[in-house]
Amino acid sequence: MKITSSFRVMLFAGISLFYGSCVKQSDLEMKNVRINGFTPEFAAPLINANLNINELLKQPTVSNYVQINTDGYLSLVHEGFSYSLSADQFVTLPVLFTASSAYKLNNTELSTFNSASIGTSVSSTSTNTFSFISIIEVDEILYKSGQFALNVQNNYPANLSYTATVLDLTANGNPLVLTGNANSLGGSNVSANLNGYLGDFTAGNPLNHTQLRIRFDFNLTKGAASALASQDIDVRADIINSNYRTLRGYFGTASTALPSVSVPIDVFNDNRGTINFENPKIDLKITNGLGLPVEVSSLSPFNLKMANNSIVNITGVTTPLNINPATSFSSPGVTNVNLNGFNSNIKTIIPGRPKEFNFGGSIATNPSGKGIVRNFLSDTSNVVLDGRFELPLWLTAKDFGLRDTQALDLASLGQEAIEWLELRFIISNGLPIENQLQIYIFDSTNNVLIDSLFSPGLQPILPGAITNGSGVVTANANKTFDVRVTKQRLDIWNRLNANSMIFDAAVTTTSNGSIPVKIFPNQAIKIKVSARTKLTGIIN
Repeated sequence: MKITSSFRVMLFAGISLFYGSCVKQSDLEMKNVRINGFTPEFAAPLINANLNINELLKQPTVSNYVQINTDGYLSLVHEGFSYSLSADQFVTLPVLFTASSAYKLNNTELSTFNSASIGTSVSSTSTNTFSFISIIEVDEILYKSGQFALNVQNNYPANLSYTATVLDLTANGNPLVLTGNANSLGGSNVSANLNGYLGDFTAGNPLNHTQLRIRFDFNLTKGAASALASQDIDVRADIINSNYRTLRGYFGTASTALPSVSVPIDVFNDNRGTINFENPKIDLKITNGLGLPVEVSSLSPFNLKMANNSIVNITGVTTPLNINPATSFSSPGVTNVNLNGFNSNIKTIIPGRPKEFNFGGSIATNPSGKGIVRNFLSDTSNVVLDGRFELPLWLTAKDFGLRDTQALDLASLGQEAIEWLELRFIISNGLPIENQLQIYIFDSTNNVLIDSLFSPGLQPILPGAITNGSGVVTANANKTFDVRVTKQRLDIWNRLNANSMIFDAAVTTTSNGSIPVKIFPNQAIKIKVSARTKLTGIIN
């Protein structure tokens, strides 16, 4: 999850477009030209371009793009950073149920049994309600897996055969049935797979919870001994290793720490200068697929980690933050949090260069306690936080530092045939942004700085357009300049394995960064580039 550098892409576009790519145009690939016996000079036009801001920003992705906002100027948008919390991070789910009950012959059945001859069978039927031990109130479970196990202890002096029908566990309308046998004063264990079974744990009464009814049909075969009124058949039912598809009930009130969510922001990596956005925006959408009200408690559930590692809480969020529950499996609850430069403090935070967006706190389930509406969830239910980060290009900047690296291919220049190379740039800038620039020649393999294109320091390359008092462009700014590179410098670059160029820029909005400017889609940079060179060598 990362807020990527669309903003840096935009600001570098006007710089690297003609330095990083123009120098490497096929027009300048002279490796196939060799001259012997004369040293001509010649000039050629290379570029005549009218680049509007949309062309300068042609690096969109699914999650990073430029849009025209409702006020008509441009915004840089990053969306698609997302974080998901599964149901078990909110609810402790039932893994093991256990319950016990006992079945007895009634007085008539006991008398019939004791008066019967040896080998005679006496049948009895009884339905008991098993109350299971569970940490939550369960109304219904659709099982994905698990075992329903019965342990039957026969305390009568007679052999036992039985059929146990779990009336409230059904698949395709048919109840779960288990059969078994137990010797006199002996035990029996039987089990069944719960996959696909629906458990109604209300035992036929919506006021009941975590209960199942089991009808027990048994036959006792008379032995030599008589039965006593104190004797019985003890049955223990266990639901073990269960996994659910859907679950309904009341999941209780509990509070737990929310797993922290962190989203890196790399727009402000350079620590030079200042930049201020007039109305930055953070839009958050929390989609709750659980039928479970959730409350996030924190002084501020959202904060920004700054360049100096301090944490600044974002204001404007109502706390505790209530997350709406789903109303059905197909209708999740949606909670929106919309923060901007007017309803929060994020405008004042941005100049501190945030590097990380964080979401955290503690969560409480069913904060209002048990209500009429019961909770529900499925095995795929989750709570998803989706974020959208927008920087409307209504801003001021003063010497804001930017740095980027591009590959340098000296072989494509054919430097062995060049005595010197001079590029002339004629620029008409319709953007209210000016740039100072230095280009360093670098060996990135060995991390060695070789040279700089300009001397000394940063040079004012791109003048900002002229604006009125409201920061609206009224006229383009024009500039012409030349850049010359000699053969000696090219030879040094080649000998020292120069393979990359570092573009080091300082950006200032017009009026020396004192008036907020807006960047509109029709604003453009007009660029004309021509080359003049002196060649020497051999013609092939």
